[in-house]
Amino acid sequence: MKFAFFLLTLIILSVALLYVLGDRRQPQTRTITQEVELQAR
Repeated sequence: MKFAFFLLTLIILSVALLYVLGDRRQPQTRTITQEVELQAR
């Protein structure tokens, strides 16, 4: 049970890391996302 929890945490961390790295590589995409979020409000 503890191993499954550890595995899940590892997967979440990996996805978060990939998201952050991809975000840094594509600042233009992030700006567009921010503009969309501002318009949504």
